[in-house]
Amino acid sequence: MWKTITHLDPRANDLNAFAGDCLALVEGKHIRCRHYDHKTGRFTRREVHWTNDVVLVSGLHALYPDNLRVRMDLRIFLDMDEDLRRFLKIRRDVVVRGHALETVQSSIDHRRADFERFVQPQIEQADVVFSLQAAAPEYLRDIAYEGTIPLRLKIRLRTVIRSDQLVRVLTALCRIQADIVPTSAKSSIEMYIEGDEFHPEDAQTVARLLVPHIDELLDVEPKWQSGMTGVMQIVVLMLIAERAKNRA
Repeated sequence: MWKTITHLDPRANDLNAFAGDCLALVEGKHIRCRHYDHKTGRFTRREVHWTNDVVLVSGLHALYPDNLRVRMDLRIFLDMDEDLRRFLKIRRDVVVRGHALETVQSSIDHRRADFERFVQPQIEQADVVFSLQAAAPEYLRDIAYEGTIPLRLKIRLRTVIRSDQLVRVLTALCRIQADIVPTSAKSSIEMYIEGDEFHPEDAQTVARLLVPHIDELLDVEPKWQSGMTGVMQIVVLMLIAERAKNRA
């Protein structure tokens, strides 16, 4: 299938089986499934997967099947600025994997239409959208640049969390630049967050301040991340805590 149409097209993937497996796990059943190994470019053998208290559904089309989407407690979309996405793919495929620049650029351009048609519209189904952007776009001009790209995070929220309190804590304790921007939609807000000095210990501190009952939500010692990934962890945890409170 992938030789005829791109993997971004839902027809190239067995989404019925995907949705069926996920719904079976939600209903407390076990499944036998395989997954695509990006390192080898092949599917693994089918293995048994048991259900759990938390079922995480991930993939390019995770919000595409209607019957699966309506069963989700929290819908998250991970987005990336097109210039940053293009830079990272070209640097990986050309510099690391040794492919020709023209071939990689042609592949990106070939997939663009399907991305806009099938993947990007799923943003409208998400409760929260995390969009990564390059805080210093000048780094994107050199594909041979191997250093860290400073990132800016745009967050669009369609659900209620204590966003004002999050901004105050990030600004006061973590020296993170954070702002809330009003939107035309009354039910949503946008936040812009930027800064390089957010460490795992900062994430742990912020989480315990903003989610007092964190131990009731996390059964294991969490592995907090630095940078914008750590900020995304905090926001998701706050959303989960809000949903749990509404269910109580």
